[in-house]
Amino acid sequence: MVAEHFGTWVPVLPDTVAFGLKIAGRLVAPIFAFLVIEGWRHTSNRPRYLMRIYGAGLIMAVGTHLLGSYLTTTYPGTPWLTYNIFLSLAFGVSVVGCLEAIWKTAQPLHKFGAALCLPVLVTGSALSEGSFLMLGMLLSFGLFAPNRLAQLSAFAITSAVSILLLGYPSWQLSMLAAIIPLTLYSGLAGNRRFAWVFYVGYPVHLWVFWWIDALIR
Repeated sequence: MVAEHFGTWVPVLPDTVAFGLKIAGRLVAPIFAFLVIEGWRHTSNRPRYLMRIYGAGLIMAVGTHLLGSYLTTTYPGTPWLTYNIFLSLAFGVSVVGCLEAIWKTAQPLHKFGAALCLPVLVTGSALSEGSFLMLGMLLSFGLFAPNRLAQLSAFAITSAVSILLLGYPSWQLSMLAAIIPLTLYSGLAGNRRFAWVFYVGYPVHLWVFWWIDALIR
């Protein structure tokens, strides 16, 4: 991931090398999506887990907005939403949670509340990084758990269909190679302290690369 973003935002590598890193980096998003769903399934406090991801998204949004207002020529549009994997994951997991509530919750009021929130969350997913491609991954991993074969089959189908129908370049199909490490996943919990490497490292490394890019330009 870091190597891919370096090749994308710091224009010092040959184009062929930068493109190779981009291809390799396609494995990252499916692994993120799978592991976030694993966390959602096994956490003892789902609201706190979800709020942590939303909180990371809010912090990254503020930091990116402030940096973007200073480095106005580095990237156009709304980078605080376009480049924010935390919000993509948070919206997608929320959609999974709403669907679970609609299907599994006995209380009509909970079903109604989940159905009411669903269009807002799907819209948020569509506007955030990865859009429907990321949402499809999260739904595949979330709704078909714990059946690993069903999860990976749904991931392969939804990703291929999304890439073909939504006009993504064909090289995005290289993300299907993520099936290999996901098949080998043991299901054992890792060291929770390393989670903060993701929460801190993801936004910081992008901010640093954007800053370097602006200096080079």
